Parts: sequence; structure tokens; C-alpha cells
Amino acid sequence: MQYDHSGDTFCTQFAYPAARGFGTMGVALTAEQRVRLARARELVSEAATILDELDDLPGGADLAAAHRELGEHLHALEAADGPVRTLRLAGGRRLREALQRGPLGAVDAAALKPYYANPRKALADAASDGRLHRVARGIYMPRPRTATDRWKPTIETAAAAVGAVTMGQPTPLMGMSAARMHQALPRALGRAWVASPRTHRAVELTGGGAVSFVMRRRFDALDIEKIDSELGPLTVTTVDQTILDLMRGLGAAGLENEIDNVVLALAERTDVGRLHRVVKEDKGSLAAFQRFLDLLA
Repeated sequence: MQYDHSGDTFCTQFAYPAARGFGTMGVALTAEQRVRLARARELVSEAATILDELDDLPGGADLAAAHRELGEHLHALEAADGPVRTLRLAGGRRLREALQRGPLGAVDAAALKPYYANPRKALADAASDGRLHRVARGIYMPRPRTATDRWKPTIETAAAAVGAVTMGQPTPLMGMSAARMHQALPRALGRAWVASPRTHRAVELTGGGAVSFVMRRRFDALDIEKIDSELGPLTVTTVDQTILDLMRGLGAAGLENEIDNVVLALAERTDVGRLHRVVKEDKGSLAAFQRFLDLLA
């Protein structure tokens, strides 16, 4: 048997010698024995969560070793009964590693597959004990240690996380959401907009509001920057890109009557030369630039 440390996965690679006390290979288990074995594997997987939280205590390494030995015995029984199977063992430490890989710590079941045998249950358990916050259907974010039970991320933070998890890559806040991050729109909104490389239906947020995906044909050419948030840096279209987008009515559905005032507030943080540069780099349309000039006139 080989133990793959990279994913905490036990893999049965070959028959276990009888000298190690793993029993005789090729003996079929009864249906009742297979049920009990399946339940035992579930318990071993659940125990990993507890053991990972004890790894810094005296004797924690011994407990982990005993846990691995138990897993080996169970897999020997499985190997004796039929096809090779894999058991993934994970716990608090594995959850923390998965969160570190996720955008703003956001994860879904797919992100936890390398760490958990039952990622959906792991997410539900972490949400029930307060470690995670369910930000949208199937998507969770870490709850800050100092947060109260009523804590929820801002709609802009939630949108950036949901967009990145949904698209599998960073999706910059744009339009009115970007304007809010640039402090050109003081009031909170009930909707957020992210630029995306392809179309996608709006995603409803658990705490209220929704995330709209605005497909951009030149997605990789957008002028973007990072702005700090409560959970880390967010990708946002720059002031110049945001002005040009709003002049085209992008990322402002339902708020069209507020575009001019927001653009004028953003204009205080840029100049015509900078905007013209963005247009020349093909990151905004000349028509939008002309509308901006007309607004200033």
C-alpha cells in the first residue's frame, strides 16, 4: 500500500502480505459486512476532522499515526472484497488549505474534492459551526474570527468571490459596483456587476441581492486594478475603464438615471488624456469617450 501525502489519500496498490496481519486476500464479504465496512470508512473520514485539530497537541502525531493504521486495515478489507477504492481523509487543516487556494477564501464542493470524501457535507458542517458563511447556493466564504453571528460580506466582496468561483478565474467588479469601490457612489446597492468572459445567469446571494455577469468580448484587455476589502484585495476596473463602461450603460441596469452623476464624481479622479489612452489601447469605445466629453461640456 502507498500513502499519498499530497492529498491525504490512501490508495490500495497491491495485496497486503499476511505477515502484516491484514488477512487473506480474495475473501468475499457478505452484504451485511460490506454495510458495516462502509459505515466504518465514514467514521474514519469524520475522525480526520477532529484529529487535524489536535495535531499541535502532545501526542497528536501518535493519534494521527494510529488513524492511518486503522485506515490501512479498512482498505485491506476492501481490497480483499473487490475493486480498488480510494478514501480521502481531511479535516480542519485541509479546509484551511482549500480556503487559502480559493478567491477571497471562497470555495464550492468542487474545490474541496481533493481534500474530502464528501465535500458537500464538509461545507455544510463548517457552515453550521460558524467557520464558513454560505454566500450563494453552493458557494461559501470564511467567516472572520472576530465576526458576529450576523456577519455577512459586503455585496461587492460577495460578488467578486461568487464571480471568480463560478467562472474559475478572477472576475473584476465593474460598472456601478466598481464606482462604489472607487467611492463615487456612497449608497449600498442591491445588485453587483462583474465582468465575465462568457454569459451566465444572475446568481442570487444568501444575504440578499444578486450578482449580474456582464460578458466582455475583450475580457483580458480590461483595464483593472486591486482594491483592498474586508477579506482581501478585490479586482476592480480602473476609474478610467469604469467611466467608459458606464458611458456605454454597462453594469448599470436599472440605475441608468444615476450614470451621469456617478461619472462626474469619477471624473474628478482622472483626466481626458488618461481616458484617451485607454481608448487608444482598445479598452474602451471612442463613442463612449465622446459621450464623456459631451457630459463635461
